[in-house]
Formats: sequence, structure tokens, C-alpha cells
Amino acid sequence: MSDGPHILIATGGSGGHLYPAFAVADEIERRWPGCEVRLTTGDRPIEADICRSAGRIATRLPLVPSSKARRHPLRFLKGLWAARREANHLIADIHADCVVGAGGLAMSPVIQAALGRRIPVVLLEQNAIAGRATRWFARRASAICSSFERLEPRLKTARIEQTGNPVRASIAKLFAESRPEGGHLLVLGGSQGARALNEALAWIAQHQPAILVEHEIVHQTGGTESARELEAVYHSVGLRARVAPFIDDVAPLYSRASLLIARAGATTLAEAACAGVPAILVPYPFARDRHQHANAAVFEQAGAARVIEQTGNTEGDGRHLARVVEELLQSNGPREQMSRGMRSLARPDAARHVVDVIERAIATPI
Repeated sequence: MSDGPHILIATGGSGGHLYPAFAVADEIERRWPGCEVRLTTGDRPIEADICRSAGRIATRLPLVPSSKARRHPLRFLKGLWAARREANHLIADIHADCVVGAGGLAMSPVIQAALGRRIPVVLLEQNAIAGRATRWFARRASAICSSFERLEPRLKTARIEQTGNPVRASIAKLFAESRPEGGHLLVLGGSQGARALNEALAWIAQHQPAILVEHEIVHQTGGTESARELEAVYHSVGLRARVAPFIDDVAPLYSRASLLIARAGATTLAEAACAGVPAILVPYPFARDRHQHANAAVFEQAGAARVIEQTGNTEGDGRHLARVVEELLQSNGPREQMSRGMRSLARPDAARHVVDVIERAIATPI
């Protein structure tokens, strides 16, 4: 039996849930040397790839993605039951003192198993609008760690702690660093990419390349084929560009970026805030409960970002994005003001605050 608490962290789905889980795991291990921390994820290849890149080993639960629930309801339910059985065995095996849910469907069977055993549960809610799994378990959770000052709905049945969204240590350190006067244009579509962003940037490159010619472009596309196609477009018009399907070590890229173009995922926003990178945000229009729009609104109101609506018309979206990019790249003044707005929303110590909440949950009987 190891020294210190035994904690199981349930996460999965995308980097937006996985990276906060890793940050919390790192802080737990720093605070309690000799403790035991285990992680669970779903069974998708992207989750395994992100864990491997981060040097983390996770138990992969046999979950069927919720997107397939309607077409394959029996498979979906069987996956949930099998995952809950496996979670029960894992909780018993490590004698878990607390289970942390870091968001997404993948945490649900693990949280159910923990509550059935009367083990304290702490939930991380990355977004400004609580997700389904958080709402399901709010009443019985010991605490919910919120990334935003205002969490909707308010979930009055749970104790809500505004901790911020945990980010990796390499990114948290950027909060104390000064911003460069000039740098590259960073385009991040999330761990799975964003086709609309790829198409809008390709349109700009083909029709208004002069806007981008003075800046190197670093672009995460989310797919190998997309990366090849977009790299060819950039190079065909003489633009300097580094294009990759996925970028794991983003801290140096945030550090040197003049401007970020991204979706409005909560973890990307938390990272950009620590780095103080001014941003153009294009919220994913089909996100459940329009939570990316709610996230983006907080940053827009703080003067940290400009928000553009995706219409689905590539030329129209490209033209709109081009106008805003050109405006922001022409002068340092607006970007410096946006950078200050970003830093005002940063919570580089979020992982420490989350572990404080976990510590209190362990000490409080349920």
C-alpha cells in the first residue's frame, strides 16, 4: 500500500478534458509524494495518443461514443455497464479515497461506481455552461471546481468552488513571462482540429495572402490529410507555415505567438490566458448548449478576444476572418490591450486550488 491518498481521475473525450486531468495528477503527486494516482479514459485512439504523448498510463474503459447511442443503443448501454464494472474493480483495487471527474461522458461510469461506494467525488467543470455529466452528478458530488466565475446553471445543490481550469505546468509558467513584440500566427482547432478554421485560413492564403506574408503561421489541423493539403496551399503562395495534425508541446508556441485563432474550448482559453495571447475566437456552432459561445463571451467581455460567428459559408467566413486578422496584425496597440485582458482571466494556480478541494473532500465524511 502506497503512502498518501489514493485518487482515481476519470477523464476522456478530448484534450480539453485530458490535459486538466494531467495537471491535477501532477499536482497531487507533487503534494503527496508516495501517493497513488490512477487515470481512466474512454477507448478512442485520440485519447490513447494524448496519454502516450504526456507520458501517462490510463485504464481505457470500453465506452461507445455518445454520438453512436441512437444508432446503436444496445451497444452503448452495454459499454456503460462494462465500464462501470471495470471502474468498480479499479476503485476497490486501489482503495480509492477520492474520485475526480474531469468531464465528459467517459467519467460517468466511474463517478457512478464511486457514489455507489460512498467515496467522495470532486467534479471539474471546464466550461461556462455545465455539461450533462456535471449536471447529473452535481447533487451528490462533494464539490464542483468551476473554471468560470459564473457557472450556468448554478447547480445550487452542489458546493461550487471557483478554482480555474488546471493547465500544464509548462503553460502555467508563461503567466510570469513577458510577451514578445512580434511572433507567429498560431491556429489551433483543438485536439481534433476544426475543418471550418482550416478552410477559412486556406481561403485567406489563396485570396488575400498579403495579410499573412509578414508572419510565420503555425497551424494545428487535426488530421494528417488536412495537414498535407493546407501545407501545400500555404507554400504554393509563398507563405511561411508549419502545419501539423496535432501539437503536444504548445507552451513554446503560445509564448511566441502574436495572435491566436481558435475555437472557444475552455482549456484552450485557460492556456491562452496564462500566456496572455490575444485571440480571435470562432466558437463551434454545434456544441451542446452553445457552451463555446458562453466561454467566448466571457473573454470578449474582458477585452481579451474578438469573436467571429461561423456561418458555414467558406468565402464569407474567410473574408470576415481576414478583416479581423488584418486589423489586429497591423498594430501592436490593440493586441497589447487584449493581452492584458487575457492575463486578467488567467488562473495559473488552478491545479493547486483543485487539489485543495480534493484534500477537503477526503477529510470530510459523506
